Amino acid sequence: AGVAAPAVTQFERSISDGGSEMACFELIQLPDQPEGRFNLVHHQTPDLLWQDRFLHHQNNALSLEAVELTVTEPLATAARLSRLLGCPAVPDPREGISLELARGRLRLTEGDGPRVTRLTISTSDVSRPAMEIGGSEAGGVALQFTKSG
Repeated sequence: AGVAAPAVTQFERSISDGGSEMACFELIQLPDQPEGRFNLVHHQTPDLLWQDRFLHHQNNALSLEAVELTVTEPLATAARLSRLLGCPAVPDPREGISLELARGRLRLTEGDGPRVTRLTISTSDVSRPAMEIGGSEAGGVALQFTKSG
């Protein structure tokens, strides 16, 4: 993908206290990039990770739909990440450049960075209106909740 990387590392860990089921991963820790540290993870045992007991959260979050990353050079970042992730970088209708991933979207905007500025989260909570929590209330990151479906 045009980015130097060390060898793949194998990891495993128990998925329960004292249990014998081991979740297995392959990990590539990329050299630090201007935007920060990126790790590529391949879940070798998705059936152990995606169990119903792990998929319910108090905030009713279902999935992370989008991450907005503010960077000083969005075009250069988009080109590098596009090669790395294997997906095209396209103009985003809201602002900046987007990379459409298999699950979700990475939006790059220009500004002082690098820093994550927004997370969009899909929720199953039908009683919760679509809402946004401002960055001052969430460690500097805007949290945008949207209804699933």
